[in-house]
Amino acid sequence: MNTRLQIKNFRVFDEKGVSIDIKPLTILTGCNSSGKSSVVKAAFLLNSFMKQVNMAAEKGEEIELSKYKLDFTSYPNNLLGRFDKVVSKGSSSQKITLGYTVHSGMISKDVDVELTFAADDNDDLNNAYLVCISMSTDEGVFYSSEKGKGCRYNLNIIKKYLPSFVDAKMVVEEFCSLYSLPEFEETPFGSIGIKEEDFKREDAILRQRIKEIGRNSIMGAVSYLRNHEDSDDLKYTERQRELLVWTEKNDSFFNIPVLDYLHTIAKEDIKSVVEKEMISDDSKNTYVAEKSVLLSAFNCVINDFMASSFVYFDAYFRDFEQRFFEQSFDGEENCPCLKTLKINQAYITNHPNGFFGNMVEVPFDEDEERELRIQRETEENKPLEQKICEWEARPVSFDLLYCTVMLWNEKYAPGLNQYYKGGAKPFIDDLDTPGSFQHHAFNMLSTFADKLIHEVISFGGFNNMSYVSSSRATVKKLYAMDEKDDFTDLLQRYFRAKQLFSERKSYKRPKYKVNDFLNHWIQNFGLGDSLSFQLDEDGLGVKIRLHKSADDQGRLLSDEGYGVTQLISILLQIETAIISAGGENKKGHYTLKCFDQYDNGVFHFEENTIAIEEPEIHLHPSYQSKLAEMFVEAYKLYNIHFMIETHSEYLIRKFQTFVARKEVEADKISLNYVFSPEDYVSPSDSRVKHISINEDGSLSDSFGTGFYDEADNLSVELMSLKMRKS
Repeated sequence: MNTRLQIKNFRVFDEKGVSIDIKPLTILTGCNSSGKSSVVKAAFLLNSFMKQVNMAAEKGEEIELSKYKLDFTSYPNNLLGRFDKVVSKGSSSQKITLGYTVHSGMISKDVDVELTFAADDNDDLNNAYLVCISMSTDEGVFYSSEKGKGCRYNLNIIKKYLPSFVDAKMVVEEFCSLYSLPEFEETPFGSIGIKEEDFKREDAILRQRIKEIGRNSIMGAVSYLRNHEDSDDLKYTERQRELLVWTEKNDSFFNIPVLDYLHTIAKEDIKSVVEKEMISDDSKNTYVAEKSVLLSAFNCVINDFMASSFVYFDAYFRDFEQRFFEQSFDGEENCPCLKTLKINQAYITNHPNGFFGNMVEVPFDEDEERELRIQRETEENKPLEQKICEWEARPVSFDLLYCTVMLWNEKYAPGLNQYYKGGAKPFIDDLDTPGSFQHHAFNMLSTFADKLIHEVISFGGFNNMSYVSSSRATVKKLYAMDEKDDFTDLLQRYFRAKQLFSERKSYKRPKYKVNDFLNHWIQNFGLGDSLSFQLDEDGLGVKIRLHKSADDQGRLLSDEGYGVTQLISILLQIETAIISAGGENKKGHYTLKCFDQYDNGVFHFEENTIAIEEPEIHLHPSYQSKLAEMFVEAYKLYNIHFMIETHSEYLIRKFQTFVARKEVEADKISLNYVFSPEDYVSPSDSRVKHISINEDGSLSDSFGTGFYDEADNLSVELMSLKMRKS
């Protein structure tokens, strides 16, 4: 898992919160009761929520965040008790916030996601439910949704990334398609493949386009294609690409020909032009039912333009457009949707679900539809004079401005529909509502924004997590399979994974035999040769035997001592993760290794994360040091990531030597010192200090008092006592 975990108002962490970099090898150390275990438990709470999200995404279901919960009933979350027991003491909000960071391939940037949870009075089990979510980059918040308030987008942040994503995605697909073509060959059925000279020419063109687009955008598109099922919504044509080129050049998502015409009309003449060109007896204008109402609508817009400081109408429109994109987040508009204007009825109706939908609120239902229908009927029956007065008093919104301009454009350029007329169905089909105006570039932007939200929320980093507590295994001669404890649960998962592993067939899967890792490290630790599991004659439980050599009868694990039993439980947890892991879900038909040498013909273990509480318990210092070797091998060979709570100096020192010897990259290790509430210097300081491991193995900063310096202090004290005696 590569992310940044954010925790606020949870257990020992107050509303100020903490951030922890989670890397493949994450180490949490610090004083007792400082909050190390709170970090791990927060990760598992978030894991329980995100698994529900990802399960829905994998099934192709619509993601509805409001129906998922922070589950306090399953292990290890049940160790926390209830939601009201984990909210930080003194909290005024009685809410907790958990967050993560994910890299978006669509915008080639890191996105910070914050999810705020609160209790539901109707849930007797006292689980927690989402009440607010926000997504942001270094440019600010681009999406938020809050229960009772709806969702809001800041399209000004999102819109700049669409053209580059379309460019990058198209060139990646073209490049991969080119490299998938066979060499030119004449067959009895005609020629196939591509000639060498044609290949070289196309290759040179595409490489130049890749260079112009830039590696960051290209690799973002590669990442998106690899990790997401493609859909027709994100397939782009050359014509759509050309349209986006126009939007970049003109800084607008609305290519409306009449605006160029209006740039030629002096401000003082604009009103007479409206009356002459729009309010006429032209039967071609199918939208006109009552001229006086139509003129009132246009007057509403024109009067506002005349009172503005803009000289030309097109600049006035573009300014509204920019403010519309900004207001899509700040709440001045309910949501960034273009509303259907039924001009002869003198009102604007919202799209029922909002242009992008709503990930927290309940979707549009029959009661709301009935209310909207009554509203429409009421508007239709209003006297003409009342409609005119309402139009003249109406404040100008971008929806009103857009629709009046589109009506004008329909008169000015009725044949130029390719950019903006979508032929949309009415929102409620059985009402006599004219089709809404659609602009394809804006529709592309809305789809892009929607897919971006789903990419960010469907973060798979929390999918496969398991927990090894400090009291992981008791010493028993027979482990009953019907008991409810950590080790019995582990044994059951191991046996299920072992069975499925033998049934799983894949030509890509490496020639791995069950217990290879387990037995290899039993030998490496000098414990013996292998481990075996024997169901007792009555089927009541399992006896675990440790074999000192390949052909001996073995001794019960219970005879080996407590420390060995604890170590075996960790090894068994890793073995279970290895044999239960599937392959990473990578799309092979794009031949994406053209870009990053990812070989789709080779089996890649899907990521698993194991959190271990004090793995050094009851272990000799040399074993503690060897634990680090075991963790590194499990990560390198089997893509198993670790979150390790530890007080072991030997374990941490060993990781430092790995970095110094260039056996592990420093950025794969996250070393964090968690201060207790009494220890950290001031309220302005963070409760968690990140310490980097330098290339030479040294640390960028010191730990808290009493960690590395404790042995030195005791040595000095002993020396001092000896000197006094002498």
